[in-house]
Amino acid sequence: MFLKNTLTIFFLLFTLYSIPVFSATAEESDDFWLLEDYKPLQNALWLYAGIDEENGGYYGLNTELSLSTSLRFNLKATQENYSFRTDDLSWGFSGDVGDQFSWGIYHANWGNKNTLQKNDLGFVLAYFNKGFSSRLGYETGEVELFFEQSNVQQIDSVRRGHRATELSLAYSWVEFYTELRHKQHDYYKVNQANRVRRSVILNFASSIGLQQARNLADSESSVLLGAQLNDARYEILLSQIDSAFSSNKYSYISLSLVKSLSPQLQLGANMEIPLDDGLLTAGLSLGYMW
Repeated sequence: MFLKNTLTIFFLLFTLYSIPVFSATAEESDDFWLLEDYKPLQNALWLYAGIDEENGGYYGLNTELSLSTSLRFNLKATQENYSFRTDDLSWGFSGDVGDQFSWGIYHANWGNKNTLQKNDLGFVLAYFNKGFSSRLGYETGEVELFFEQSNVQQIDSVRRGHRATELSLAYSWVEFYTELRHKQHDYYKVNQANRVRRSVILNFASSIGLQQARNLADSESSVLLGAQLNDARYEILLSQIDSAFSSNKYSYISLSLVKSLSPQLQLGANMEIPLDDGLLTAGLSLGYMW
């Protein structure tokens, strides 16, 4: 029933997004962009929320604030309530170097302070040339697993170091664009207590979602296909994720629609469809630019 209702809602949103805005609005937008004193929008704030088939869900915000012409502050905060509650917080800075290069540095924390936490420091370098772009990222940090009660080894937690390297290649045409992305993780031992069974971590991800799968991944690969038609953006993302703590593989198809309601306001809808283990998730987002 959830799947049927969700697909119905998504179809209605798709139909709504496909309807052109009134001609007067389109003309006003065209005139707005042609103003000689027009200044590009520098700041963005997105609010989003979603639910899954078992009444779990998530909500959060994502913002980018311009500190100067070449320096930005980035913040993303999400709370996920599935079998376990997890908090996802990422913040950092990014900027441009000329017209072809950009950089970013961020700190990311994900998990539950009483069960499992993942902390990383990340660096990003991107290159742009006409329709082509590439992105190279590196993360370093650790994963800490906590124990709620005393155990044979008399320890409160165990740690594993974490490193990850990410590479993406993208190309855009007038209306269509595509991106290939791969991220390789490396979890290595930090102390002898890491002999603790992996089943503890696997129980943490018993109700695996796309974000949980990514945060407990050995490798991630994805293919993105997108189209910008008039004032609407359509995307299809196919993700393949290999678990770092088992032989499981998780595959997802993600559908995303974003509609421009005005030069400052955008409305989005998205759906994550698991192709094997996992729960179907649907959500909405609202973006404001200034």
